[in-house]
Amino acid sequence: TAQLGSVRRLSLIYDVNIRSAEAAGDWARIQRVKDVLPYLEYLTSTSERKRPLHLSWVGTTLPVDDGWWATHSPPNGWRCKCRVRSRAEPREGSSTVRPA
Repeated sequence: TAQLGSVRRLSLIYDVNIRSAEAAGDWARIQRVKDVLPYLEYLTSTSERKRPLHLSWVGTTLPVDDGWWATHSPPNGWRCKCRVRSRAEPREGSSTVRPA
């Protein structure tokens, strides 16, 4: 008989696959509407524990085609639940400078 994995491991694999599929669909939508909504704003999740690094990116608003999104578009880490919001223009007071 073959051990296919524990319930915990299978749950993790399912979670990763769902988040990856949702992110791919979100990116396709973002590309489809970028002529009307050319900016993305980085948002955090509503989960209790948030990574300090991800919190430092909250509010960052950059053009959809900015290279920063290639490495920072969620999910971008272990069980990351952050997200992005399409925007017509940067919100007043948001950072439009690439964070570290």
